[in-house]
Amino acid sequence: MATLREEDIQTAIKLVKEGAKLRDAAAQTNVGYSTLWGRLYGATTRNERELGHRRLSLEEESLLVSWARNKEVSARPPSKAQLTRMAQ
Repeated sequence: MATLREEDIQTAIKLVKEGAKLRDAAAQTNVGYSTLWGRLYGATTRNERELGHRRLSLEEESLLVSWARNKEVSARPPSKAQLTRMAQ
C-alpha cells in the first residue's frame, strides 16, 4: 500500500508528464521540488534503497514477530538471545 506521501509524489510525476512545469506540480501537490526532480530522473524511494540492507526478508521478519508475540501471549516472552538466534 502506498503512503500518502508516495501518492502525492506519483500525482506530481503524472502532472509533469501531462505537461505541467516541475515547480508548479511540486507546489500543487506539496512535494519538494528536489524530491520530484530526483524521482523523475531515476532516484528511488527510501524503502527501495533500504531493502538491499535488510538482514531478514519482510516475510522472515513477519514470521519472527509472530513467533515472538505467541511466546509473549503464553507468558514466556523471548529473550534478546532467543530472538537473535531465531533471526540467524
